[in-house]
Amino acid sequence: MIGSADSNGIVKNVFIKSIESPEAGMDVRTACYLQKNGFPDSFIDFLGGISLD
Repeated sequence: MIGSADSNGIVKNVFIKSIESPEAGMDVRTACYLQKNGFPDSFIDFLGGISLD
């Protein structure tokens, strides 16, 4: 992913987990990290995250 080298590994792992076991979801810490690093909520939701509003 362009412009987010620090987050590439995390996004890759979350994406693989979402494919292998979509019911598992994403932990809050990962969702917060992605949100803090500028990933849109719609993308975090797509990966199985939760709304952090």
